[in-house]
Amino acid sequence: MSVIDLAKLISPPSSPNEAPQQNEWPQIETQLGTSLPADYKDLISLYGTGKIDNFFGIFNPSSQNENINLATQLRV
Repeated sequence: MSVIDLAKLISPPSSPNEAPQQNEWPQIETQLGTSLPADYKDLISLYGTGKIDNFFGIFNPSSQNENINLATQLRV
């Protein structure tokens, strides 16, 4: 399922929380030491930090919460 298909099923927020700007991804990938999949970046950019049905969350490299920050969790 593409991010576009997902957005048809689950409306993205009008102002996603902690969503990285497109120009921030190269710095994030440099910090992580790896490239990230385009669909992952699209998902985080569109939805930001949050949960689906208050259950399913995605690690976000821009999150201030260390429990869901991708960079922090990769170092653990």
